Amino acid sequence: MLLPDERAVRAVRPDFAALAKLPFLVSVTAPGDEQDIASRVFAAYHGVNEDPVTGAAHAALVPFWAGRSAASGSPRSRQAREPVLHCRLEDDRVVLSAGSAEP
Repeated sequence: MLLPDERAVRAVRPDFAALAKLPFLVSVTAPGDEQDIASRVFAAYHGVNEDPVTGAAHAALVPFWAGRSAASGSPRSRQAREPVLHCRLEDDRVVLSAGSAEP
């Protein structure tokens, strides 16, 4: 779900019982305040209410944001309150690294 800003992403209060019935990841995302992408990922069906860092979600989020972000092919992302993820598109692949290291 695309939200207007990072504050809205942080304000989401999911219904985990309802999410537990959905057999897939559910992401909310918006432009970030201090990075290009803000997101949260919920996987209640899989026994994880909120996943703090999700590579699978970023495999979809990075291409989605690639044409919308000023960073284009190398956006920085923060999921929930975890370390910044450095992301890079390489053809049809997403390369991720956490913290200060660039991928």
